[in-house]
Amino acid sequence: MKTLYQDEAVVIAHATPKRPFPVLTGALNAKFMGSESQKLEDYVLTLNGRCEKSGPAQPISCSFVESGATCVRTSVSVIARIDDFDKINGIEAWHIIEGC
Repeated sequence: MKTLYQDEAVVIAHATPKRPFPVLTGALNAKFMGSESQKLEDYVLTLNGRCEKSGPAQPISCSFVESGATCVRTSVSVIARIDDFDKINGIEAWHIIEGC
């Protein structure tokens, strides 16, 4: 995270616990349920986010920044459950607020 601190300054980041984000969870499930996991990954990339997948039929973990200001940012974390055919069978989303 970019800050206005000097390069050598020690910055301690603080994050709130993940908070459920039911509205986005419902919207993502409605949009991507049963679709190829790549569609969710492509969507997150359009938001300048990133996704990680550890292997076939393993959940995909994605995140993107929702908003940010000097030393504070609100991010969204998304976990998608994937079946054996690489289809999404459930998504959960959370808000994360980080600051230093």
